[in-house]
Amino acid sequence: GRPLHVERGHSGAGDGGLFVGNIPHDVKKTELMEFFEWFGTVLDLKIISGGKHPNFGFVVFDNSEPVQKILSSRPIWLFDDVRLNVKKKKTHEVKRRDAHPRPLTRGGGTNKPSFGSGHAVIQMLVENYLNCGLWSMNFE
Repeated sequence: GRPLHVERGHSGAGDGGLFVGNIPHDVKKTELMEFFEWFGTVLDLKIISGGKHPNFGFVVFDNSEPVQKILSSRPIWLFDDVRLNVKKKKTHEVKRRDAHPRPLTRGGGTNKPSFGSGHAVIQMLVENYLNCGLWSMNFE
């Protein structure tokens, strides 16, 4: 049963991340840190400015237990009137995004044939109009 334990420990480290949305602009990082310390040991906490929208951020715990605890006790209220939008941080998202530009450049090459089919569609529409006699008045 040893390999199982290793795997669980490995994924546990990766699952200690939490996405936090709906953070009010006047909430300080220290306040948020203290709040999440109730659930477990916080290794890292980032707040990203949402501009006109509420801020959002990421909390990283030393293991996945606090994350599970927080997710299972939703809704999470910061103070009395602020409901935090908490989700499990996706660790695979970044990898997928990095692989994205390659297919896009290939897609750029396939744009040319689609213009051809575009012309064909327009031609069909024009022919249909003529066949329906909608344009015939203009030619008389």
